[in-house]
Amino acid sequence: MAPAHLESTYKASPFRKPTQQQLLPNTTESPMAGARRSEQSLAVAGSTRDPGRPQRRRAQFPLYAELAALLPGDLSRANQVEILDAAVAHLKVLSGTAAVLEAYRALQRDAGPVRPAAVEVASREAVCIAVRAAAARPGALTRLLEVFDRRGVEVLGVTVTRDGRAATADVMVTAAAAAPEVVELIKAEIAGIK
Repeated sequence: MAPAHLESTYKASPFRKPTQQQLLPNTTESPMAGARRSEQSLAVAGSTRDPGRPQRRRAQFPLYAELAALLPGDLSRANQVEILDAAVAHLKVLSGTAAVLEAYRALQRDAGPVRPAAVEVASREAVCIAVRAAAARPGALTRLLEVFDRRGVEVLGVTVTRDGRAATADVMVTAAAAAPEVVELIKAEIAGIK
């Protein structure tokens, strides 16, 4: 309800809300009667936006906007924390992918004689071990995976590739991260597989 001295003004226009200036008492009745109009009330000086309209979003810093543009997904409305979280998650994915690609590149570079456990690449979350094995041995893949099982290392994925003309197969095992000593034991045991 509007104050008594404004009721006639407010009733004259029932569809309009009274403004802050209309709701404030006259300056002669105010304890700050000698003050300028801009210093009368903190309520008037505080917010100039209409309470029914949403506040405009602050512009992002240019570097955060550039970072958001480089990341997958639509981060145009994300705040700085969300952009940084997405960047960290994307870096983890990229480091895992880089580890797998490094193992594959090293395996492809070594096209010589059979060398078990030729390559091992480790990251914080996974270990990739690439092995060149004889393709004609039945049960070779099972024996290879049993080595990881005996050491208590979870296998996340296995990739087997074989050129039809070659007598060998390339096996790349991606396993959960393990201590370096455990990885060395796994490599030694794989080298002993006949």
